[in-house]
Amino acid sequence: MLEFLTQQSHPRLWLAFQATFGATRDKRDIALSFLQDRERVLEIGCSLGVVAEAFRDRTSVRYLGIDIDEQAIRQVRERFESSPHMEFLAQSLQDLVRQGRRFDYVLFANILHHVDDEMASNLLRQAAAAVDTNGIIVLMEPDVLHARDGWLVRFLYRLERGQYRRPIQELVRLATDAGIRLARAETRDISIGLLPGFVGGHMLVLSGSV
Repeated sequence: MLEFLTQQSHPRLWLAFQATFGATRDKRDIALSFLQDRERVLEIGCSLGVVAEAFRDRTSVRYLGIDIDEQAIRQVRERFESSPHMEFLAQSLQDLVRQGRRFDYVLFANILHHVDDEMASNLLRQAAAAVDTNGIIVLMEPDVLHARDGWLVRFLYRLERGQYRRPIQELVRLATDAGIRLARAETRDISIGLLPGFVGGHMLVLSGSV
């Protein structure tokens, strides 16, 4: 559904769609809830900066967003050109790890349901190598549908482009197999921008260290 609407083809419309039908507010709130006093933040698969907006006013944070989509990186740099504490690179996580860069906070925000288990495992292992001692890795992923979900939630789920939505048990397995010691693994009800406070889906939230 809405196959024509991508960040590459219609970036501004895509951002507007995310703000209206995505759980943008909840994603940003979740991301900030784990920040605490951490200063070196890495977001993997930052795209056009939907979640990065959460860190725009946190000028003590040194945020790095990476994405392999060079066009998205060019556009997100323009959006955040007035925020010098935020950097965006068209770079793979593997290359970043090879450079020896380490972070206090490594964030996956709705990325892993776009890749298969093999790729997800590789990314999680690389993330484990990028997080510093006493740092944290946070995963946010859409949960599978719940039996109680009504027509609206099921309709909204049909809009999601990811092909690899996983139940919590499978995401926990992938994370622990990658060497991440999980401190939290839960599902949260989330709302969409159009209907704040109204349940529009479910988000898996996992956090841990190595």
